[in-house]
Amino acid sequence: FISDLEDVHTLFQEFVGTHRPQIDLEQVATGETWYGQRAIDLSLVDQISTSDEYLTRACESADVYRVHWVEHKKPIERLAAKVETSLQRWLGVDIRSWRRPG
Repeated sequence: FISDLEDVHTLFQEFVGTHRPQIDLEQVATGETWYGQRAIDLSLVDQISTSDEYLTRACESADVYRVHWVEHKKPIERLAAKVETSLQRWLGVDIRSWRRPG
């Protein structure tokens, strides 16, 4: 556990050093957690917002595509579904409730 914390601390220092070179690492890389306005004051973040607000703003200046994947069933699965539907109509019951759990 301690090793993991030390790794995270090192990664934090490397990230801040690379992306915020103007920050004094000795001041912010103490192991403390900086929230809200204090993080802004230390230049660790530019602004505070929710993830929804951030994503909405990001979508305004980016090409965003909606991808919908349709997985096609195998022929035997399509046949089984048609047989199931026909049996349900013919018997007048929901045979899906007959299946064993699992």
